[in-house]
Amino acid sequence: MKKQKIEKVLLLTGRLASKDLHNLLAKTEAKNLKIDVEVLPIDVAAMITPSFLLKHLNRNLAKKYDLIIVPGHCSGDFSKLEKLLGAKVVKGTKNLADLSLMLSQINTKNFSSREDADSILRKEIKRNAEKELENYLKLENFQSSRAIITSCEKKIYLGVGMPKIVAEIPNAPLLGEEEVKKIAKHYVNSGADIINLGMIPNEDNSSILEPLISSVREVAKLPIAIDSLNKDEILTAIENNINLVLSLDPKNYSLLNEISPEKISSLAFVVIPARENFPIHSEKRAETMMKFIKKIKSNYPKVNLIADPILDLNSFLESILAYKIIREAEKDLPMLIGIGNITELMDIDSIGINGILTFLAYELDVDLIFTTEASDKTFNAVKEINLARKMFFLAKKKKQFPKDLGIDLLRLKEKRKRRDLSYKDENVPLVIPKPRETKLEDVEFKIYIDNSHIFVVIYKEGKAVMKLKGKNAKELYLEIIAQGFIKELSHAAYLGKELEKAEIALKLGRSYVQDEDLF
Repeated sequence: MKKQKIEKVLLLTGRLASKDLHNLLAKTEAKNLKIDVEVLPIDVAAMITPSFLLKHLNRNLAKKYDLIIVPGHCSGDFSKLEKLLGAKVVKGTKNLADLSLMLSQINTKNFSSREDADSILRKEIKRNAEKELENYLKLENFQSSRAIITSCEKKIYLGVGMPKIVAEIPNAPLLGEEEVKKIAKHYVNSGADIINLGMIPNEDNSSILEPLISSVREVAKLPIAIDSLNKDEILTAIENNINLVLSLDPKNYSLLNEISPEKISSLAFVVIPARENFPIHSEKRAETMMKFIKKIKSNYPKVNLIADPILDLNSFLESILAYKIIREAEKDLPMLIGIGNITELMDIDSIGINGILTFLAYELDVDLIFTTEASDKTFNAVKEINLARKMFFLAKKKKQFPKDLGIDLLRLKEKRKRRDLSYKDENVPLVIPKPRETKLEDVEFKIYIDNSHIFVVIYKEGKAVMKLKGKNAKELYLEIIAQGFIKELSHAAYLGKELEKAEIALKLGRSYVQDEDLF
């Protein structure tokens, strides 16, 4: 049966959302579509139910339209209203910003009276989110109200768009040049904006800084920073054209005397307070921080400073409030927030902590988010923060909560369970499995993983004969079958089970041990 063409649409809303809806429609191109709005006598549009709609919508008005759209958050089944109103009622998108997309697809998609349009437009919403982010990243000429961190290859504008990520290579002097390259490349692929070389406290490794900086520069066309309080390390790094210094404190800021005014103006310096006797209470923390910054500025007017009042787990709320006080007092002062220590000091999955702390950075209008991947539990922290900042950027742009954006940080839990899946129990005997013995073969498989691949070493009669490498279970077990190593079905089932476990471990960044439970 051919679908009736929809030409007249009635959008239902409440009093609070009516202005935003009219503003959206004024910017929406809807070819060959007549769209009207009806404001029902209710404040919150999501509270519209089928019974409320039937009571308050004029039926003579409803009959004039081919389709009536209620907000996606409305609960209840609106399918029974079609006969009573003379027009089909469907649920729209949960977010007003996505309504334009729904209207553009009104004659190509079958929207539902029971489920919101987001579930039907999931792929399109994701595609739009990716396109919006891509367009943002293409913009080059930002009007920065704060500072610009410049390298030969790239400019980082502070005060606009998304917070930038500073990713630290911890204990860089203890690593070989190849390991430094490997980590830097991983950070680039994860979405970092600045690569930071973390030095070792109370040591002077200035003599080996040049090759470390060159190693980063070889694989990362990004600004480079150094994290050190050692005067010689900082000056050596500046001689090798790094772009950002972490950090200046009351004990070492006089090193600025040894840098030319021209060089100073081309760099950015993160300023931290003295850790000894640093006030706990937010007002005093902020006051101490701003006094120190003004002192440096009075002596070195051309210096570009970035404030880091230090996010401290021991006085977490007070340190957050200090950021808020400084931002309210200094609208144009760039700020950095270090969240790597927080994820490191909590035995909680980093993905949730990084999501919340990135949201906090947005709320505080912070310019730089500093993190590291110093331990196994924080691996992929840069990638998590990168995705989180994109979520909050889109949410802010669309004026909505950070949900139903097309991208998310859900990894183990589902946003919606698949309730459309149903299975009929056929009229056949139910068999309860019994313990059974498996036949041994003269072939054995040793399975292990690294950070990116699954490996299978195949043994025959105790001797290794082949090694396979892949990224998913299917390609590996198909190759093993094709090579003729499997004859016994129970052995094939075992192999498939273990390879799937290895693939899940790889995706989640967990350890995989053959024949042991993953969770």
